Amino acid sequence: MIHVLTYAEIEQWVRDGKARAILSRKVDDMMVAVEDDELLGFVLVETDTIREIFVRLENHRQGVGRRLVQAAIDKVRVAGCPVIKVLVKAFNIPSNRLFQSQGFRLASITETAFFSHTLIANCYEKTLA
Repeated sequence: MIHVLTYAEIEQWVRDGKARAILSRKVDDMMVAVEDDELLGFVLVETDTIREIFVRLENHRQGVGRRLVQAAIDKVRVAGCPVIKVLVKAFNIPSNRLFQSQGFRLASITETAFFSHTLIANCYEKTLA
């Protein structure tokens, strides 16, 4: 069974010594997927934007990313935001497919800095009802 934890639950998880140092970034909320005290992935949400999503490679194609995206959508919807956004590197085909499969539409294409490189990124949006 996969559980998606809230930020407060993650803090407790860290205090209990079950998590690695994944709380270094200031965001409105972080949700993680864990199974048997093992981190499967996490999503960072800031206001109306998914800032980062990560799923361990060995947990790809198991629904973890889908559940994390849904948790982010639910968080943004409850906060009263009409739209949720995410920026995905164009070369990251699995992530692009994930967001498209969750009803996100391509809003624009932009350049983004990645260390010392400039990359093309897809800007996705999903209107929340």
